[in-house]
Amino acid sequence: MKKRIVIAMVTGLMLVSLAGCGTQADATNQSPESSSAVESQSEPTESGTESNVETEPESTESSETTSEEVVGDNTETSESGDLEDENIILYAEKREKGFDYAPGELEYTSYDGVIHADVLVPLFDADGYVIGEMKMGGTAYVTEVNNMELLARFKNPIEGTEYDYLYTGTTFVKSTNITQITAQDAENVIKKVLGNEDIYTYTEVTDDMELCEFRIPIFYDETENPEDVVYFEMKKINEDIWYHYTFAVVCTEDTDDYIICQVYYKD
Repeated sequence: MKKRIVIAMVTGLMLVSLAGCGTQADATNQSPESSSAVESQSEPTESGTESNVETEPESTESSETTSEEVVGDNTETSESGDLEDENIILYAEKREKGFDYAPGELEYTSYDGVIHADVLVPLFDADGYVIGEMKMGGTAYVTEVNNMELLARFKNPIEGTEYDYLYTGTTFVKSTNITQITAQDAENVIKKVLGNEDIYTYTEVTDDMELCEFRIPIFYDETENPEDVVYFEMKKINEDIWYHYTFAVVCTEDTDDYIICQVYYKD
């Protein structure tokens, strides 16, 4: 009887032990699945974060591109802010004052002139401030001059500014009414400047004559007189030339729009 009881107890203990092992095995088998579930739940969050990071640069680049296009469409000035066309430049800001008076308050007369800028030609506003310059090789047509102050002006061709007229010196202006003289014309001018042929004798060149040589331009505008140019050149070389009475005049055209004038004299 006792043996049966012992066998029954041993059998019960073995069953309990086996049941416990089965429970541990189940727990062990479930752990990987639980770990996988945690990883699978965290993956969408990481993926969503990466997606947002990639999207933001695209939005920034698009915004920058649009801004540049707007600026480009509205730009009609240089980087410094100057306004310009093919002939003139108007500065973004006024510079020093070139006159102690206001050129815009002077009276002007009509004039047909042209500026061909082969040197620096400054431009002023009506108050006398430097506001721009002519481009090298640029052209402007002058409509009015003030000969007392040696000023010229023409209408401002650039729109959107406060300047109605642009002002500069008459030294840069040439008349559109240009007169051209020949070598023969120059000889006649010299004889006229020397004086009356009834007093002076004009002959061929001889060895005993002295020489006065100079050059005069071929082209003259309506404000220039070839006689004044000849008189000035001869007086500059020899102001006593009018005290002689025998002359020989020889003029030849040079290669640069000038005429070489040779005045031989004696007695």
